[in-house]
Amino acid sequence: MKKKTKNRGAIIGFVGPMNAHKTLLLLDHISAAKAVGEKVILYKPEVDDRFAKNLVCSRCSGSRRATPVPASSQGQLKAKSSFILNDVIKKHPKVNTIAIDEVEMFDDDIAEVVTRLVEMGKDVVFSGLNTNYRGEAFSNGTRDLIAICTRLEVLTARCTYSEDGKHKCGAPATMTQRLKNGEPDSYSSPLIVIEKFATKNEKPTFTYEARCLKHWSIKGKRKAKKLKYV
Repeated sequence: MKKKTKNRGAIIGFVGPMNAHKTLLLLDHISAAKAVGEKVILYKPEVDDRFAKNLVCSRCSGSRRATPVPASSQGQLKAKSSFILNDVIKKHPKVNTIAIDEVEMFDDDIAEVVTRLVEMGKDVVFSGLNTNYRGEAFSNGTRDLIAICTRLEVLTARCTYSEDGKHKCGAPATMTQRLKNGEPDSYSSPLIVIEKFATKNEKPTFTYEARCLKHWSIKGKRKAKKLKYV
């Protein structure tokens, strides 16, 4: 008699710039899965403490408790992808769906971890930025994960650029603009900077906005790679 093989899980991704409703769609997917009796666990980078270390919140509406993932040896501001695999195997073997928020903040092992999870028959759904503030692929891990998705939704936001402070552009936005003290940040700045929300007494140094290609800008230029045969 042949052994029954586990059905391979699906990989579903919601990616795009800031304010593109990525996390909202992730939370909706979790709610739909739980509504039909599936067991779901949600993970997020521990370093992302904008709302709380154990809470995933959408800028639009909705929030859900999550398991914070500690930092990776690959970088202080990158979460340890293998933590998810070990946590599922040891503590949540019967879970049906694994959800991951801010996937761009995980280390380069994230695609391999997700591959192993789907080979175990788990569904994986994630949300995150597909490009960084420089307009480049966020990381090798994110790029590899996007490439193996069963279903991928590349979302757009609305451009929030305004010349007069009142009327905003409103065009489809595909880029994430980082501002430092209200001005476009430099290409040479650190790749990951956690946004801090404004308070009554203090304005944040770094902020992020969704921008269309026309209104997205960055100080300085990247070093062009040498091309052979050109």
